[in-house]
Amino acid sequence: MRVGWRGSRALGAEVTVVNCTETSAFPVYCDWETFGLPGMKVRWEYALEKAGQLGHVAYRHRKLECTFDGSPDQQRFAEIWRRHIGKTPVFEPAEGMLRDGVWWG
Repeated sequence: MRVGWRGSRALGAEVTVVNCTETSAFPVYCDWETFGLPGMKVRWEYALEKAGQLGHVAYRHRKLECTFDGSPDQQRFAEIWRRHIGKTPVFEPAEGMLRDGVWWG
C-alpha cells in the first residue's frame, strides 16, 4: 500500500494505491479523497486491470461518494460533471444517511 498527496491538505487529494507485489493477477486499487473543495468532499475508488494486451490497462470504477454542504454545492458538482463527463449524474442517498429528518438506508 502506498499513500501520497496531490496538492496539499488545504486543497488537494490523498491518493491510496493498493497492489499485490507477489503477482499481477489482482487489480491495482486506487482511492482518491479530496480536501479543501468548497462545499463538498469527493471520494473515488477505482481499479486498474489488464486489458488483455501487454502495457494496456482498463479503468474499472468501483465507487464514487460525494458529500455536499447543501443543494447549491451538489448542483455545482453536477454542472462540472456534465461539462467534463458529458452525462448528468444521478445522486442516491448513502446507506444510513439522514435526509430531510428521516434516516435512509
